[in-house]
Amino acid sequence: MAGSAGQSFLDDIIKLLNDQWIVGNVKKPQIKKVWEEKIVGMADASYRSVLLTLDTESMQIYSLQQRDGDEVPFWDWLHDISLTIDIRTGTSEQDCLKILDEITRILKKNVLLNINNRVYVQLLVGTAISMNEKYRNLYRWTLDCSAIRYNP
Repeated sequence: MAGSAGQSFLDDIIKLLNDQWIVGNVKKPQIKKVWEEKIVGMADASYRSVLLTLDTESMQIYSLQQRDGDEVPFWDWLHDISLTIDIRTGTSEQDCLKILDEITRILKKNVLLNINNRVYVQLLVGTAISMNEKYRNLYRWTLDCSAIRYNP
């Protein structure tokens, strides 16, 4: 049993989006963790990016104390992990919304997720928020996403 499940969840979501993206729906943007983004200032009009940020990870005991074969006590744990998917594009609001639609389609299709031999109890899409009014020539939406993982 590992300690945290957050970092592996980010990696799993990036793999899921890259593997299940249907190019016919909309051209796939760069998908990466926010700390891997090294751009300073504004980008050009062809800028298209999806940045993932780990928000929280809540670890809770899920079961009563149990004992293994050697009589060592242990508990089952549930990890509730949340992240923000930040969609940014310099092309148009319609392009940004198409990217949002494709990401939402992929996540809704994978409510019970098993990726990289890691099983998630559930994967839930949360709130989508327009951030367009805060920027000029940059179209931006954020999407909340959460998952529950049993005994990471």
